[in-house]
Amino acid sequence: MAAGVHAQTTLNVRDADIRAFIADAAKVTGRTFIIDNRVAGKVTVVTDRPLSRSEYFEIFLSTLRANGLVAVPTSGGAFRVQPLDNAASQPSRIGVAGAARNSYVTEIIRLRAIDAQSAVETVRPLVSAQGSVSANRGGNSLVVVDFADNIRRIREVLRRIDTDTSSTRVVALKNASAKEIATALQGLIGAGTGGGQGGQGGGAGSGPSASVVAVEGSNAVALRGDPTTVARLAQVAADLDQKARNGTEIKVVFLENADAEQLLPVLQELVGQTPTQPVQTALSRSNFGSSSTNGASGGQSNVSQPQIPQSGPSSGGASGSGQAAITSAGRSAVVVTRFAGANAIVIAAPAEIQRQLNEVVRQLDTRREQVLVEAIVAEVSDSTAKTLGAQFIVGDPSGGAFGASTFSNSAPNILQIAGAIGATQLNTSSTTTTNTDGSTTVTNTTSPAADTLQQSAIASILAAAGGFGGFGGKIGSTFFGAIINAVKSDTTSNLLQVPHLVTLDNQEAHSLVGQEIPITT
Repeated sequence: MAAGVHAQTTLNVRDADIRAFIADAAKVTGRTFIIDNRVAGKVTVVTDRPLSRSEYFEIFLSTLRANGLVAVPTSGGAFRVQPLDNAASQPSRIGVAGAARNSYVTEIIRLRAIDAQSAVETVRPLVSAQGSVSANRGGNSLVVVDFADNIRRIREVLRRIDTDTSSTRVVALKNASAKEIATALQGLIGAGTGGGQGGQGGGAGSGPSASVVAVEGSNAVALRGDPTTVARLAQVAADLDQKARNGTEIKVVFLENADAEQLLPVLQELVGQTPTQPVQTALSRSNFGSSSTNGASGGQSNVSQPQIPQSGPSSGGASGSGQAAITSAGRSAVVVTRFAGANAIVIAAPAEIQRQLNEVVRQLDTRREQVLVEAIVAEVSDSTAKTLGAQFIVGDPSGGAFGASTFSNSAPNILQIAGAIGATQLNTSSTTTTNTDGSTTVTNTTSPAADTLQQSAIASILAAAGGFGGFGGKIGSTFFGAIINAVKSDTTSNLLQVPHLVTLDNQEAHSLVGQEIPITT
């Protein structure tokens, strides 16, 4: 090997020791190589032209690869030369960007449409014997450890197959229930895929080839999956919807909150049936479907046409019931009745009307607000009754008239307090005396009656055993005041009963509290 003036090197070796070959590569490329003790053997490399430093390094890596070796970059910038066995489990470079084609790297490939497990089965044959590929289900991605040129090939293959080829279609239903059709289609998918075999990516066990969702608001089913499967399911849904056009369904709607007796007239008015007319029809013996209050229906069965005489638009057979808000387009009569034993509504009608009536029931069968009414029945003693209530006083000093309401044993007493307030006007009298030297002397005299009234008011306030509150004021020359008394505790009264009643909002209720006492006559 001879180095040129422009870092050109001619590489020609025959049966050279692999360790000596690595040592020469370190001198030419200026890189550091750590040689595994398992590295041994001879190599032969022949070139017909001088090589640049980067070309020399690429030929060096290719030679190692041809001899079952690999140069793995380390964190310090050196390369670890080791056999390819178990190299995938050793630290290596992340990402193929800028990596030499014979570099051993780890690449993360994110998928958009196909399943990661299905992609593993597809690319596993493309990975070299010393490489590895694994699926990251959480991030729907692949982790591939291999030579950079092979990883680039795998990425290109995945780019071409990782496309969304699924089809989406919404099938509007006119007669059948969306939930019933969706259940039937899901059963077909489960049977056709063998319990979930086959999928979007072609791998086994990746789920059904199509998904079905019932859209009850618009009475339609949404289909998504393989275009061929979606087309077949859409045709099946259309066929089932057409067959349900002239069929009459009988369903039982169990109510959870509403009363069937109160709800029945509403439904009968909607379909034009006279609420008071008894249903006289002979239904064929068939399987009855059932549904909950949310409109979920059970099995569907064809029954004979209910023979109900009709008059005008009414399906109940009585004139004067008015135009039905929900009609069956002249296909089948509609019969709505109830079963009181189970608080349920029984509906015999075509699928379209069944769906509309089920929606009405679902909205009306809601939990209503409850009202709790509670009372206290007590036997109150005479003394306690006299201490409860309000005292008031009103008067006009200029006219000399006043009125008051009080109790003899109430404390505080409003008359005593009013007397104490009025006594402040009589409390003090002043006398002015002129002395011989011309000075004056003022003498204040306290009335004994005022002191007596004030002491009486204080004693009345202190004698209060419960709570009280009061107010007073003056408008012009008229004064007024009031005191409200309450009892703090009572040991002389007797609590007889605390009756309570729970009823629904806007619902009339009655409560009877009493006892029947037989009297011998």
